[in-house]
Amino acid sequence: MHATHTVPADQLETLALTATAAQVRVIASEETVTATLDISGPDEIVRGAQVAHSGGMWSLHLPEPTITAGGGNVTNVVSGGGTVVSGGTVIINGNLVSGAVQQGHITEPVTVTVRVPRGIRLSTTVNSGSLRTTGYIREVAAWATSGNVHVATAGSVQVSTTSGDITVSHADTKVVAAAHSGDVDVRGGADIEVSTTSGDISFVSTRACRLSASATSGDITLVRQHDVQANVSTTSGDISG
Repeated sequence: MHATHTVPADQLETLALTATAAQVRVIASEETVTATLDISGPDEIVRGAQVAHSGGMWSLHLPEPTITAGGGNVTNVVSGGGTVVSGGTVIINGNLVSGAVQQGHITEPVTVTVRVPRGIRLSTTVNSGSLRTTGYIREVAAWATSGNVHVATAGSVQVSTTSGDITVSHADTKVVAAAHSGDVDVRGGADIEVSTTSGDISFVSTRACRLSASATSGDITLVRQHDVQANVSTTSGDISG
């Protein structure tokens, strides 16, 4: 199923997205006159989407997929990987999946594509999925439990992932990027704080800046094109640059 929502671009300052499982893409352009929000996925998810616009804030909340098993309802997150069920009848989004033992994949992913004016603020929370931005966004705040985050161009960035890589292709000012299990790749910024428990860190300076980078298990690579006041450490790994 597919649904499209729109608002005038000149009435949009902040976009806020919350989803249990979704692949999210945000495209920012100065040519955008009408902002559009396209949702594709299972009927239950698309029909249950809560979209609101008030005072320059455009928000989307996607419901959690519901699994019915053994006479009760269980809310679960399934995205990309497999699901194993032993015994009983299982219904996912209203569809009978098994009566014995099954192993399979959800074949219809939830995708969200938003076209917005250049320079908005963006806030996303996605438990399982990914975020990718295109074009300039003034402020990005993103949280993901399982999934990658790729920010193309932003003024400031704050990103946190439990399991997933973080990429910031260009930032102007403040960058805070923290991954528990995943690589962190940042280019630009004036005040940068990056960390990962298990993964590598790569940083390229595009201006004089301050950098704090720490890894528990992973390498740290710096490309100093400008003066960098760096505080860098890794418990198990190499530091270069």
